[in-house]
Amino acid sequence: MTTNELALQMKSDAVIERFADVTGSKQDAHVFIASVLLAVKDNNALESCTSTSVIKSALRAATLRVSVDPALKQAYLVPYGGNATLQLGWKGLYDMAMRTGKYRFINVAEIKPGFTVDFDLISGAAKVAREEGSEGGWVASFELASKWGGMGKSLFMTHSEIQAHKEKYAKGHNRKDSAWNTALLQMERKTVLRNLLQTWGVFDDEDMAVLAEIEAEIEGVGEDVFDIEPMTAEEMIAAEIAADSGEEKEPMTEQEILAGLGYGEE
Repeated sequence: MTTNELALQMKSDAVIERFADVTGSKQDAHVFIASVLLAVKDNNALESCTSTSVIKSALRAATLRVSVDPALKQAYLVPYGGNATLQLGWKGLYDMAMRTGKYRFINVAEIKPGFTVDFDLISGAAKVAREEGSEGGWVASFELASKWGGMGKSLFMTHSEIQAHKEKYAKGHNRKDSAWNTALLQMERKTVLRNLLQTWGVFDDEDMAVLAEIEAEIEGVGEDVFDIEPMTAEEMIAAEIAADSGEEKEPMTEQEILAGLGYGEE
């Protein structure tokens, strides 16, 4: 698949209509498709992937309302085994959480060596403190808006703890093109934020469903997202069709959805 071949498919009426359904308008669809083509053009390895997998991953990104433009650090199209997969960046997780309107703030900060984060055993409140010889790490914090209870949570992980997490869960971290080798600071930041939001955070239900679908697809590849089991995208689409028609229908398979849009394997 070349960038020109992908462009021809993505600029077809059927694909533009599908993206317009997700983004809200044809104008927004064109803008999003342009960002996808830019991402592929900037990554030669993606040209070895099927156009179907690129379009499918791009649709997932559009559904999550995150851009795959690498400059925005929201999400990335990552080649693996001849297919493009969607990997969320720390900024994408941040933007998705803030979009719920339930947070007063979310922040992630690097703690330099010689400092650590102490937690009050009663309230759980966190504060940065000096600790001679400490290795530092990353701290993530959030506070919900008052109308949602005003709960605040923080998580601190040292660099060693993050590395241990990587060794345990990121099975593809040794790949030369793994984000753990090409964008270490972003992955460390994302790991702490992800672990905090996974345990205590709030996301839209539809976003959680797509996140679960992404994790199921990239299991064993190396970039974990969330450990949840909501309905799949196919089940969500079938439910929407049934709701519109008043009839219950069997869920469409991913292949049927793509075939209906005219996507073809390269």
